[in-house]
This record gives sequence, C-alpha cells and structure tokens, in this order.
Amino acid sequence: MKRFLLFLLLVVIVSACSKHPDQISTMFVPTSRFKHMPCEELTIEKDRIEQILPDLIHKQEQAAGVDAALAVGGSCLFFPLLFAIPFGPDYEQEISNLKGDLNAIEAVYDMKNCWKH
Repeated sequence: MKRFLLFLLLVVIVSACSKHPDQISTMFVPTSRFKHMPCEELTIEKDRIEQILPDLIHKQEQAAGVDAALAVGGSCLFFPLLFAIPFGPDYEQEISNLKGDLNAIEAVYDMKNCWKH
C-alpha cells in the first residue's frame, strides 16, 4: 500500500511539470477578434506576437528542463526536490493564447489578401 501511495504521489507531482513548447496546444481564437483591423494593424500585431513568442518559448523550454531535472533528482536522489516542481514558472497558457492569435491573424490575412501588401 505504501508503494502505491508513493507511486500515486510521484504521478501527481510529475504531472505538474511544465510542458515542452512543442506539446502546448494552440488555443482557438475566433477570426472575428481581428476582422475589423486593416492590414497594416494586422501586420503590427503579427510582428508583435512574432517578437514575444520566441522569448516565451525559450523560457518554457528552460522551465520544462528544470522541472525534468527536479523530477529525476527527486525520484533518484533527494525526494523533497519533487515538491519544488509545481512552483516553477509556466508560460503554457500565454504561449497557447499567442499561437491562437497568430493563427487567427493569418486567417484574416488570407481573407483580406494582406499577403500582397
């Protein structure tokens, strides 16, 4: 019974690890959020997202790496390290939102033929 509880505790704690950016799904953002914008404003917003997103992805990669190291260290060497996993930074929601915004902007780009401008 103790082994089962320990295993269950490990599963719960490890599931709190930060996801690798490639595993983060894109949030659906309706195109109606951007349809009212002219091509120039869409380009500015797209550029802004494309500047922010790589930095957040890099931070998320670092957080996932730290969480993985804590999980390995905690399960193999020092059990209390496992309790540090859920308290690290996580940018998953923000990355998901920005990916969705980018998809919606690109869809509006297509509707308005902004690629030609």
